[in-house]
Amino acid sequence: MKRIEKIFEAFVTKMDHLDPKTLGNKKRKPQQTTEEDLLTFHKNLATEREFNRKIATVYILCICIYFIIGLLLVIHYLNSPNAVILTFFIKLIAVTVTLRGLRKLWEAKTIIDTTFMLAQGLPPEQITTIIETMYWGTFRKQK
Repeated sequence: MKRIEKIFEAFVTKMDHLDPKTLGNKKRKPQQTTEEDLLTFHKNLATEREFNRKIATVYILCICIYFIIGLLLVIHYLNSPNAVILTFFIKLIAVTVTLRGLRKLWEAKTIIDTTFMLAQGLPPEQITTIIETMYWGTFRKQK
């Protein structure tokens, strides 16, 4: 999630939307969005999407391996109830940690997919507004 935040922050900073507040009568005009800027942003998000897909595959494989190892240990220690209970709790902890990481990847995937879907067919200025809104609404929420 931090990597996606950095991608959004780099784009918003480049467009001079990171701190839009000014004092007095002096107003800053944000930089115009170019197709090259949007292409770079799109490429960075696509790279992150592919990386997250590979990591999600690893997480799912880990869950499958935990299940197989747990099943083999239960079969091996079938006559020892304490060993079966210990195996169950160790497997439960490992799966919980893995699912927590998978949930974070799912959140990142949702943000990336939402950005791609919202940006289809819009002019660069509106895409910049969407990216800025998502940045301030998702990563820089006021608490």
